[in-house]
Amino acid sequence: MWSRKEAETIRRALQGWQQQGELTTEQVRRLEQGLEERRFDWLKLARYSFYVAVASLVLAVASVLVDQRVIDWITAMFNAPVLARALALTLLGIGLLAVGLWRRGDGARPYQVEALFLGSVLAFSGALAYLGEYLQPDSDSWRWYLLAATLLYLLMGLLLRSVLIWGIALATLMLWLCVHSVEVAGWEGLWFGMNLPLRLALLGGLIALAGQGMQARVPQLVPLTRHFGWLSGLGFLWLVSIFGNHGHWDHWAEVAQWQLWPWALAAMLVCLGAIWAGIRWSIPALRLYGLLFLILHLYSRYFEQLWDSLHKGVLFAIAGLGFWLLGTQAERIWSRQRGDTGNM
Repeated sequence: MWSRKEAETIRRALQGWQQQGELTTEQVRRLEQGLEERRFDWLKLARYSFYVAVASLVLAVASVLVDQRVIDWITAMFNAPVLARALALTLLGIGLLAVGLWRRGDGARPYQVEALFLGSVLAFSGALAYLGEYLQPDSDSWRWYLLAATLLYLLMGLLLRSVLIWGIALATLMLWLCVHSVEVAGWEGLWFGMNLPLRLALLGGLIALAGQGMQARVPQLVPLTRHFGWLSGLGFLWLVSIFGNHGHWDHWAEVAQWQLWPWALAAMLVCLGAIWAGIRWSIPALRLYGLLFLILHLYSRYFEQLWDSLHKGVLFAIAGLGFWLLGTQAERIWSRQRGDTGNM
């Protein structure tokens, strides 16, 4: 079963192959007869229905909260012992997780299952927060509870093969590294010789490498891991190209701009490496990210070096010309690939 858009794409491809002599008219006719369109996208309806359901539940809760009896009940619940609240949320999380696993068994409710898993994650998060309050840690200890939550999310994402939970786990891992390193070294200090953007860029690169090693065991999580690692690694590396490896704002302000060029050059070489790897191993997303961040680096250097000395009209003319040349080159490559495909 194909959606209408997919069926139209296939028909255009068949007609193109017919015009190139790859298929006969009879073959195209038989293949088109075999195309079965899906008249209604029930999966899309399910997704939007869950969006409306969540919004409706929020409105329902808001409406119920005006009832004084409900307010008294919620007040009594939050006045319960902290450990009891942590236990209640843990049981709620386990219950939502069990229902989600049960619903996943029939394979017909993917969005409902993800919603239940998300509720489980939120319940476990609240339980950890209340547990921390019960143990009365100092402000320095909260990063370890954040690490415990990160490890829990990572484990749940791996065991459940849940892309949603795995994405939350990766974001929480990056948040924990930020909190932990800032707690140790301060906002303006270096941790293991690296400032905050550099260590987050390194973590992004490690996540992207981890995605390569997950292909055999958890292929469902590989695309998100790669995209998260590529975007965060290249994005924070772009910040490093602007600020260098300086922790203190005053130190960065006193540094001559040319002294930051080694970092900018290294970041642009990484982008070129991403483009080469994307071409070498046929990874369009990596190639695209490398190209986009390379363009961002080039125009960042323009603004750093030429904004005060070059007329703004000339600067934006250079920008327009650069994108025109890029589009021309991309069109040329596309035409060449189309020609090669036609000659196969």
